[in-house]
Amino acid sequence: ILSGLVQWPSEIARHIDYLVRAARLDPRFDVLLDAQDRGVALESAQLEAILADNGVTLPPPDRSRRLAYPFVRPGMERELATGALAAAIEKYVEEPAIDAAIEAATVRQDHDEQQRLRLRKHSLGERLRELTARQEV
Repeated sequence: ILSGLVQWPSEIARHIDYLVRAARLDPRFDVLLDAQDRGVALESAQLEAILADNGVTLPPPDRSRRLAYPFVRPGMERELATGALAAAIEKYVEEPAIDAAIEAATVRQDHDEQQRLRLRKHSLGERLRELTARQEV
């Protein structure tokens, strides 16, 4: 996700609410949020330098190209890449909260809520899988 945000820096502002929540899960996102707060238009090279200055290393480009996500693959159509990035961010942030809610519903023996939450979790994963599969067509 970090690599995708570096490749598509305009997506940081678009997903700021999710990224604030992501920073609670991984403090590396704070570096991107701080850069966004500076109010300057961000470019990929700037973000890479800012991350490096803060001790955050990204996977090398050859490794990123082997990942299945369109948002880290060069030459991907913007709509597909940013859609998959949005789905990955949403899944990354929401899934731990959904898991905790499923656990709480299990303790309460609220089977309807468990089912609703499991369906939500499944739909998050399915959306990302669908977008990832589209790049292979």
